[in-house]
Order: sequence, then C-alpha cells, then structure tokens
Amino acid sequence: MGKAMRMAGALFAALTLTLVGPEAEGQQVPAPETPARPEAAAGVYVVRPGDNLWTLSGQFLHNPFFWPRIWERNKFVLNPNRIYPGDPLLIPGLAPAPPEAVALPAAPAVVVPAPVSPSAVPPEPIAAAPAVPAAPPAPAAPVAAPETPEAAPSVIAPPPAVIPVVTRGQAICLGFIHEGGPLGVGNILRPLRDSFTIGPHDTVFLTLRSGTSVQVGEVLQVVRQETPVTHPRAGGVLGRLVRGRGLLQVTEVQDQSIRAKVIYGCEDMTAGDTLLRFQETEIPALGTAIPTTLSADGMIVHTDMSRVSVGEFHVVYIDLGLKAGIVPGDVFSVYRETGLAADPRAWGGIRLSPTLRGELVVVRVTEWTATARVLRSDLDLRIGDRVRLAAKMP
Repeated sequence: MGKAMRMAGALFAALTLTLVGPEAEGQQVPAPETPARPEAAAGVYVVRPGDNLWTLSGQFLHNPFFWPRIWERNKFVLNPNRIYPGDPLLIPGLAPAPPEAVALPAAPAVVVPAPVSPSAVPPEPIAAAPAVPAAPPAPAAPVAAPETPEAAPSVIAPPPAVIPVVTRGQAICLGFIHEGGPLGVGNILRPLRDSFTIGPHDTVFLTLRSGTSVQVGEVLQVVRQETPVTHPRAGGVLGRLVRGRGLLQVTEVQDQSIRAKVIYGCEDMTAGDTLLRFQETEIPALGTAIPTTLSADGMIVHTDMSRVSVGEFHVVYIDLGLKAGIVPGDVFSVYRETGLAADPRAWGGIRLSPTLRGELVVVRVTEWTATARVLRSDLDLRIGDRVRLAAKMP
C-alpha cells in the first residue's frame, strides 16, 4: 500500500512539472500575437471575365457570404450582381502592392591595404642591375577639391492614381436619352447557336441599314431602346431611354452575311438590339472641374431603372446637354423646392429658399440632355429636383 502511494505521488509530481513548464523555472511565456484582421489592409484587384463578388469573396475572404464587405469598399459599383472586366476593386485582406522605390547607386567599396610584415620584405640584391636612364617625371595631375556628398534622395512613392468619373466598363453600359431620328447602323439578326439570349463570346449575325457598311475588326456597341422619357414639368417627350448592352467585334463580312463576336457584355443581348459605331472617349477625372459663375439651371428628368428616389453613385438624367454648353466632367448642385410658408402677419405665404440635396457629375452628353452620376446626396434625390451648374471643366 505504501509503495503504491509513493508511485502515485511521483507520477503526480512529474505531471505537475510537465504542465507548469517554463513558468516553474521563472521564465515568462510570451503572449501570442494577435493576428491582424483581413480588413486592416486592402489591395486592388482588376476584374477578369467570369468574376463576381461571390467568387471573389470566397477567393480572398475565404467565405463567399462575405461579399458585402467587398461591395462596401467599392462604392462605384451600382449593382453587386454586375461587375465588369477591367474594373479595379478594392479587396479587404489583399495586401496592397508596395510603392516602387528609386534604386540608389551603391557606394564604392573602400579597400584598406593590409599591413606588411618586416619579415616579408625581400632582401637587398647583392649585384645591382645595370642602370637605366630614368624617364622625366610626369606632371602631377591637379588634385580636385573633395566634393560635398549629396544627400541621398528619399524613396519616391508613385503619384496617387487618378480617379475617373466612371470606369471604362461603366461608360460602355451607361444609358442616354435619344432625342429622335434614326439610331445606329443596324441590328442583331440572330445568334449562331439556338438560344434566345446572347452572352459573352457568342457569335451573332448582323443586319445593316441601307447605305451602311462595316469592316472586319470594327467594334460595334449594342444598345437597347427602352421607355420614352417625358419632361416632369413641361410635359413633352424628351426622347427614348437607350441603355448599353455590350460590345461586338466584326469577324466576317460577306455579301449578305455579317458575323460578329461578343467581346464585352453588360447584360444579355437579344435579336433586334441596335448597333452603334463604338468610339473610345476620354473619361474625365474627379476633381478636375473648377467652380464657375456660368448660369445653367435644369432638372432631373429621369432616373436609372426608373427608381423613385436615388442616392450616391446612382445614375440620373438631366435636361441640359451640348446646346447648353455642358460637357462630361461638369458638376451640378441639386436643389429641391422647399415650398411656401404661411405669413402670420398678413394674408398669403412666403416662398422659402430651395434646399441643397446633393451633387452630380456629368458622364455622357447628347444635344439636349445629359447622363450624370450622383457624387453626394445628403437626402434622397427625385425626378423634378432642380440642378444648377457648380463647376465647369477647363
């Protein structure tokens, strides 16, 4: 019995030393480092064909259900279901690329001769060699004054990226108000495969309007004409809303057969969609417009997707265009009429000053109208709100 008790005590002591570990010897165990949250850093990822927020969230955040975190970081994305190849997305957890440093030339190494031991000096020769006439000494080179060392240049970070009003993909897909007359050079006749909808990389046949032609390699924009737009105050029809659907590139031109391939898609296309000649346009950058005293007052006449109210980064249409001197990049302030207030001192009312609601930037212009994005909205914006030119492109 005593032997068993001694064995149990020894076993308990061994377990105690094992569990206590370094603390028993007075050593401090360093506290585990707290891992940085993935949201602490963010880098830029360029969207590729086939990407969506769900798959990108699974790839970078390791959980596809975290896709709203990416959407919150990229306010320019109007619809989380629609991101376009080439769009730069800020991804939480994706480490930003370090700034490119300027390579500085390395300082030359200084060679210090080793001391020579006296024993290593060779002895004097017994017989001297025949004397050779010595050449006249060369003139001594002037000793240049030591130059003051220049301060090493500091590391130069790349300049901040220019933020465009819209991305290239959004510029292709934005709508505009067509004010009448023939639109485009032709239409999609039908897809090559037996399908109602047309998507990326599909091949389609085209039909052209009389008197028009296309060439192999030419890029065409696909648009769809939608609802007529009526002026909320005047009541007349301003035109028909046209929305971008994507881009085609002509691959074959024969007598009566023209083929093209979808190279960029905003939304599904169908037979009958209209074709425009596509031209790359320069997209203005935010912050380049300067305040102006020029007068240009108008109104929000339509909203994208026919929304009742809109906010930041939504798209609206105003009744000012090229005829009023408006160009892409111009900035407008948005006001709403406050109405009348009863005057307690007399019969009648007092008209109150308009209330500032937000700010717009123009991204596309036609003759009489313009497409704009909401830069800022203190309150919701609606059709009928007044707009006033605040800053003009130089």
